[in-house]
Amino acid sequence: MRWVISFLTGLLTVSSMATTHQFAETQAEPRLNETEEYPYLLPFLGQKAIDAGEEIPLPFGVSVAYYAVSRDIDVASVSASINDNPVQSVDGVVSFDVGTRVDSGTLRADMWIFPFLNVYGIYGTIDNSSRIKANFELPDGSGGTTNYTLNADGGFNGTTAGFGVVLAAGYNDFFMTVDANKVYSELGSAFKTKFEGQIYNARAGWKGKINNHNTRIWLGATYWDTERKMSGEIANPDGVIIKKVNFEVVQKPVNPGNMSIGFNYEFTRHLNVVADYGFNFKDTNIFLLSLNYRFP
Repeated sequence: MRWVISFLTGLLTVSSMATTHQFAETQAEPRLNETEEYPYLLPFLGQKAIDAGEEIPLPFGVSVAYYAVSRDIDVASVSASINDNPVQSVDGVVSFDVGTRVDSGTLRADMWIFPFLNVYGIYGTIDNSSRIKANFELPDGSGGTTNYTLNADGGFNGTTAGFGVVLAAGYNDFFMTVDANKVYSELGSAFKTKFEGQIYNARAGWKGKINNHNTRIWLGATYWDTERKMSGEIANPDGVIIKKVNFEVVQKPVNPGNMSIGFNYEFTRHLNVVADYGFNFKDTNIFLLSLNYRFP
């Protein structure tokens, strides 16, 4: 049984993997001279934006990012069976307390279609480690029940990809962005389904200069729409009676919302860095560090 629980530590925490790249970073750029002709095709309406005195980013960008997230997972339902038998609910037999840590490296490419609209795609790898406490309530043979507790650690590696859009607006020293994205994660051969999730993020804050370098500082809020049912099977090569375990798990973050605070600091017109810390005063800690390069 222990090898099954150890594998489930990875399975029960897949919602956190959607976090690996979910925010498109919008960078402030040095303002072009308001009388200067905008030299690039993108973003469309770029000339009107600089004529109005707005800051225009270079059209294209690539970034590399490190992302770390730790949070608790709510296991809403678990069904299982052995060999070729149909799965049945085991919710009345076992309950789970699950925590997870995900580390990810991602590559993102983006472009500004309009001065207020950015689109992006991401691809990356994920490393999931998790802890689980399984509480069993089993018949004791005398008409009563006995409680058992099993603690285990586990994890898995995978890949993730996705796309998203950012809407941006600003007035004087104030700016705001709204980001929506969808991600897909490949969890390995044991899973019959790929993980999918949507993440929504809003940021608002100050834009200006520090040491004559464009800087943005913000507060943000994020909602994780990552409740999903995952199914698959776990092979037991050494098993004689139990050759495989089939499973279906419905899981979601215990707290799907969090706040964040972060900044974007521009070294040159082409190169800038983003750092963001997410939290909810309960179970969630999220850290993002990204190095970004923009070009025409």
